[in-house]
Formats: sequence, C-alpha cells, structure tokens
Amino acid sequence: MAYFWQNKKLEKESRAGPSSFLGGYLFLLIIFLLIWSWRFNLVMRDRKEPGKSSEQVAVEGIIWEEPRIFYSTQNFWLKGYQIETLSDHSLGVGDRVALVGKATCQPIGRFQENCLIHYPEISIKKNDCWSEFIKVVVRLRKKLIVSLERVLPSEAASLLTGIVWGNQGQFSKTFYQDMKNSGLLHVVVASGANVMSLVGLLKKGTLFLGRRLSILITLPVVILYGLVVGTEPPIVRAVIMSGFLLVSQLFGRQASPLRSLFLTGGTMMLFDPLLFADISFQLSFGATLGILLFSRKLKNLLGWSDLATTLSAQTVTLPILALHFGQLSPLSFLSNAFLLWLVEPLMLWGLLLTFLGLINRFLASLIGFFLWLPLQVFIWGGHFWAQILPNIGVSLVLAVSSFALAPLLWLLLSSVKDDK
Repeated sequence: MAYFWQNKKLEKESRAGPSSFLGGYLFLLIIFLLIWSWRFNLVMRDRKEPGKSSEQVAVEGIIWEEPRIFYSTQNFWLKGYQIETLSDHSLGVGDRVALVGKATCQPIGRFQENCLIHYPEISIKKNDCWSEFIKVVVRLRKKLIVSLERVLPSEAASLLTGIVWGNQGQFSKTFYQDMKNSGLLHVVVASGANVMSLVGLLKKGTLFLGRRLSILITLPVVILYGLVVGTEPPIVRAVIMSGFLLVSQLFGRQASPLRSLFLTGGTMMLFDPLLFADISFQLSFGATLGILLFSRKLKNLLGWSDLATTLSAQTVTLPILALHFGQLSPLSFLSNAFLLWLVEPLMLWGLLLTFLGLINRFLASLIGFFLWLPLQVFIWGGHFWAQILPNIGVSLVLAVSSFALAPLLWLLLSSVKDDK
C-alpha cells in the first residue's frame, strides 16, 4: 500500500512539472517580501532623528552579554539599546531588567543606528524560567572556557577557546591583529564554521547508532552549543540552517543546503528586517553561498579541498569586505588553504580536552602538552602569513566592480563536471 501511494505521489509530482514547482517558490517569495516590507516599514518609522534625544522610552528584557565595567560606570546592551549606568547596580547575564530613560541615536550606515540611554531608572524584575536557563548556560560557558585555560599556555588556550567556544576575551592585540591580517580571524571567533565542524564531528561519531538516532542526538547538542557560544548572526544562521538540514534528513527528505540557506536567511530577516545591513550576517551568508555554489567544482578542478573551499567563500566575501572597509587581502586564501586542515582535529581534541579538564585536571594537562604543538603551528602560521600577505586599498568603483567575481567564476566553471 505504501509503495502504491509513493508511486502515485511521484507520478503526480512528475506531471506537475517545473512550472508548478517554480510557481510555488514564486508564491513563497512574494509572501516573504510582503511580510518583510511591512516589518521593515514599521522599524524604519520608529527610528529616531539622528543626534536628538527622544521622549522617554521604556525597555524591558534579558541581559544577554556580561556588562562591561569602567571605573564607576558599566555598559550593556538591551534590546538594541546601549545602556550606560552606574556600576552600583549589580547586573549580570540572565537578569531581567526594566528601565526608563531618554535615548540618543546616531546612524550607522543607512539602515542601522546606535541608540544610547544614559543613566536610566533601572529595576530588576523577578527572573523567569528563560532567564534562569540563560544564567545556567552562561555559567556552563565560563566553566568550559576555564577548563581549557587551566591546562594550556595562555596563547594556545586563547586559540583553542576561540576555535571551540568562540571566546575572544583573552586575545592579545598582536595575536588578534595577526589573525585579522592573515585572513584567519573567522576561525578563532564565533562563526558558522564552528557549528558546521561540530555537526560533522557529531554525525561521524554517532553514525554507528544509526542515521535516525544520530540525528536525534546531533540536533539538540548543536542547539545547545549555539546557545553556549553566543547569539551572533553567523552562529544563529549556522544553527538554524543545520536544524533545517537535520530535520529534513530525519524525515527521509532530500536535503538541499542551498534551499536551507535561503530559508534560514529569510527566517532571520523576518525577525530582524534590518539584518541584511549587518556585515557579519552578509559575510556568513555570502561565504556559505560561495561554498555551496563553487566548492565542489573547484575541488574537482584543483584537487585540493581546503583551497577550493577558501576560494569559493572568498569569491563572495572579498567584494563585501572591499565595499565596507575599502581594502582587501586578495591572497588570504593561501593562509586558509595551508592551515584550515588543522581546525577540525583541533575542534575535536578541544572538545575532549574541555570535558576531560572538568573531570581530571592532571590528565587534561598531560594531553594538553601534546596538543600544544599543533596549536603553536597554527599560531606561527598565522603570524607568518600576516607578515607576507598584502592588504591593498580599493576605490568604491573597484569594490562595486568586484561583485562580478562570482558570475565570472560561475561561467568559468560551467564546463567543469560536478560530481555529487
């Protein structure tokens, strides 16, 4: 009976043809644009006049990041507002607060603004289940990071906590600049690459349990990992996209990464209509799009997986960087090609070392001694490439023209066989 129903379904789908398939996507696109336009207009209408204080605003929400204390003042973010208040208030991540004050807004680009509220009236509300959960997650994150920092030298610990947990609080200025100049910064900060590496490791490690059980284990772990690492757009994008792909596989459907990417981006922009102007979202979305479009054909052409992945991502991200910053590093794909192979094993060993450090510090220190060498190789490599890779300034015309890279690469690769 099931076989008969499936055949009938396939026959119906084949009769429907590509026109109905494209019609369905066009209908969904129109619905998305209508909802997004409505949300966009609401947000733009509520924007304040630059440089002027508004009437008093009342804001209530949960603090997601640890307040930064400067002498007698502290700063934190609450629902898009930057709050500056006295450090007398004992505030932390997970606290639900309500405040009333005047907001002064300054534009950041055409669609974004920074609104600052100076010394508002603050009251701490009773925490609910969600805020208590956030506090538990933050305490867990701190324990996991400290577990690594106790068993490794400072610079190696900074690198590994960055790769595994997206932590960049302990980066030295020199180390951060080396990672930035060498084009490797995306590896050691919170990014979608962390999430995708974890998904790959979990699926490989649990495959012996069967496909369905493997997915049921991977999905909640990835969601929890995303909450622990942070709520930056690249992390959220990678977690949601991974969720779509894993759920599709759970129900035996053919998962389309490209379709999942656009569905993820659309979902995020419905919640935040101005997200398209966020550079971290643009870079994360662009890098993933480039990899999905070009990496397989480039790998067949070049025979070098890491180089193909890096070139694919940078075909889309380099124009974005050039447009925003007026400079680019056209040869940064070399550093990624030579060092990216270290990231997945470091991610695996970093996870194991983290949890081992919670159980037995001595044994973790012993294993950390052997892990120091590959970490140091990555650090030395980052410093080496930072010294020799050029950063060049580009004009606005050249930055805009560089967006032709992706279509040109598509045409060049059109004759290359795509092995699936």
